[in-house]
Amino acid sequence: MSKHLMAALLAAGALWKGAEAKPFQLALWEPVQWRPAGDDIEGVALNLIYGRNASLTGVEAGLVNHLTGSCTGIQWGVVNRVEGNLTGIQEAWIYSEIGGRLTGIQSAFVSRNEAMTGLQIGLVALSEGVQGLQFGLFNQCSSLQGLQLGLINHDRSNAKWPILPLLRWSR
Repeated sequence: MSKHLMAALLAAGALWKGAEAKPFQLALWEPVQWRPAGDDIEGVALNLIYGRNASLTGVEAGLVNHLTGSCTGIQWGVVNRVEGNLTGIQEAWIYSEIGGRLTGIQSAFVSRNEAMTGLQIGLVALSEGVQGLQFGLFNQCSSLQGLQLGLINHDRSNAKWPILPLLRWSR
């Protein structure tokens, strides 16, 4: 067994907080997964093709990761979706979406969230409310308290100059 897998399994055991906590999830695709989709995972979730759970505290990795609740920790994959809030890091190769608020870092080819405090990176970075830094080829928001760096920066709340090249900031 590799050192990294052993460390992940030990971390899962350390995060187990009681009888309702599910410290480990292994999914081929939902519904072919160890824990039911409605379970909360507090530990490690590995999704070989597609995995879905309610919420996660810990680390989730796989091709397609889907949480119907919130995430506190790290979500890493090709496509990630959190329907609630995310506190931590969400990184995807192609697409990442947070239906609620991001507090932390989000990165993908296309990254999207409802509101954020932190850093959002993507060739296309979309957020309704930005507090922090949006970095991408195309950035879009509805309210900005921070900085947009990109080729095209669109602030839908700014009627006078809604689109600016390279840089946009607001206090």
